Amino acid sequence: MSVDLYIYYQVDLTKLEKWDEEVRALQNALRGYCQQIGYAQKQDNPSTIMETYQGIDDVESFKQVLTAHLQKITLANYLIPSAKTNQFRHEEWFVSRD
Repeated sequence: MSVDLYIYYQVDLTKLEKWDEEVRALQNALRGYCQQIGYAQKQDNPSTIMETYQGIDDVESFKQVLTAHLQKITLANYLIPSAKTNQFRHEEWFVSRD
């Protein structure tokens, strides 16, 4: 059974280009652990960004690579913490119903 991960967050728009580089490096590291990768900016709120990782078969290996890569990045340099949770990134994991 494969799993999909959706991550969203608010990015400081003055640092978006550098953040794009960080995300591309992260996604390149994760490319072999999932079937499809996406990276999008919300149309009506450009500071809201979403990463998608679909078709993850080995969740534990995926999480290890994700965690290791995120530990190399100072999220506070780019992202705005949520007013509700004070977290920089929000993850939602879904199991496919197909």
